[in-house]
Amino acid sequence: MTEEQDQSPSPSAPPTDRMAWMLLVLAGLLLGLLAILFNEFLLGLFLGKDTLSVGVIELVRYSQLWFFIFGLILVIGALAIKGSSRARAFFTGKGRLEAMLAVMAVTLPLLTLELLARPFTPRAEKTWIFVRDDDLGWKLRPNSTDIWGGVRVKINGKGVRGPELDYERTPETYRILYLGDSVTFGFGIEDDLETYPYQVEKNLEKTTGLDVETINSGVGGYSPWQEKIFFEKEGIKYQPDLAVIGFYLNDVTEKFKLPQFGGKEGSYQLNRAYASQIDRWLRWSSAWAGIKQLNARMRFGGDIKKSALEIEATNIDKLIREPNDPVIQEAWKITLRNLEKMVESIRSTETDLLLLSLPDKGQIEIPGYGTSPQDILGQFAKDHDIPFLDLLPVMKRATADDPKRLDLCFRDYSHPTALGATVLAPSIAQAIQTHFDLPDKSE
Repeated sequence: MTEEQDQSPSPSAPPTDRMAWMLLVLAGLLLGLLAILFNEFLLGLFLGKDTLSVGVIELVRYSQLWFFIFGLILVIGALAIKGSSRARAFFTGKGRLEAMLAVMAVTLPLLTLELLARPFTPRAEKTWIFVRDDDLGWKLRPNSTDIWGGVRVKINGKGVRGPELDYERTPETYRILYLGDSVTFGFGIEDDLETYPYQVEKNLEKTTGLDVETINSGVGGYSPWQEKIFFEKEGIKYQPDLAVIGFYLNDVTEKFKLPQFGGKEGSYQLNRAYASQIDRWLRWSSAWAGIKQLNARMRFGGDIKKSALEIEATNIDKLIREPNDPVIQEAWKITLRNLEKMVESIRSTETDLLLLSLPDKGQIEIPGYGTSPQDILGQFAKDHDIPFLDLLPVMKRATADDPKRLDLCFRDYSHPTALGATVLAPSIAQAIQTHFDLPDKSE
C-alpha cells in the first residue's frame, strides 16, 4: 500500500494514535466554532451594544481571525498525520505524542482565554520604575530604567532621579534637596539635566560661582505626607543645605484616592507598576491583566466606588473655583497639616527651606480662572515664616505675548516641558540666592 492510499489510522493503530488525531480535529473545530460565535453581533446581544466601541469591535475581529488561524493549523496537522505514515511516525514516536498532548492541554486553554480577554481588557502603560513601600506606599526602584511618560528614564542606585551622589558632603559645595511629585520629577522629560532642579543648579553655578549639588527626589503622586517620610528616612542622609518643596495643586487632592485617606482607587503609580518580574514578563497578556483587575475588584469592592471626598476633591477645577466648599476646605486642612509637619521635620535638622508653588496651565490659559490655591499656600508660608515663591506669575509673564509658547512650555495642564523648566529655573535660582544670602558673581 502506498503512502497516498494510507488515508486513516489503521484499526490496529494504538488507541493513543487515534485519540491524538481525534483531539487535534476536535480542538481545531472548537477554535473554528469560536471564530464564528465570538462576534460583535452576539456580544452586543449578551453584553449590550454600549460596551462595544469601535476599538473593542476591532479587537473582537482580531481575536476571530486568530481563532480561525489556529483552528486551521490544528485541522491541517490532524489531516497530515492521518494522510501520511511518515508524519504519523514522527508525531507518535517515543514520548513525542505525550509531549504534544501535554503542550496542547496547557497552551490551548491559555490561548483561548487570551483571545477572549483581549478586546475587553485594555492594558495601560506600565513601568518598572515604581516599587511598593510599606511606609511611603510606593517609591522609585533603585537602579531601574524603563519607559514612563513616553520617555526612557533612569533611577540611580539610591532610588532618585539624576546623577548619584554620596551621602557624605563634598567640601565647599552647596547641596539642595528637592521634594515634590511628578512635576519636580520631570514627568515626560527624558534628560535628567533638563528637569527644573538641575536647570536651577546650572543657573546658580553661573550666578554664584558655587559648586552646586542637586538631589531630585520628586516622585510621581507624592504629596506632603510622603515627602516628610522620605526626608526623615532618606533625604536627611544627604545633609542638604537647603530643602526645596515643590507644591502643585493636586497635592491637595490626589492623596484622597489612597485607602489611608478614604479612597478605593489606589495609587496611579502602583496601578501602573509591575508587581514582580513575572508581571513584567507577562506585560503583553490581556488574560493576566484581566486576572489582576479581578483581584483589584475583590480587594476594593465590586464597583470600586470612590469616596465622597475623592469624588469632590480630586477635581482641580473645583479646587480653584470653589475654595469655600466644605469638602475643599477639609482637603486643604488635611494637606496644610501634613505640610506643617514636614516643615517642622526639616527645620529640626537646621536645614534651610524654600516653598514653591508650581504653575497650572489652566490658570494661565483661562481668563479669570482664579488663584485661590496660591493665595492659601502663600498665607501658610507667611504664617510659618517660610520663604515662598509663586511661579504662576513667572510663567504668565514668559508666555503673555505668545500663546503658542505656553503650549510649548507644558506637555499637559500639570507638567512643564524642558522649555517650561527653562522658563522657571532662573526665578527659582534667584529666590534661593536672595533668601539665603548666596554670593552674586553674575556679570
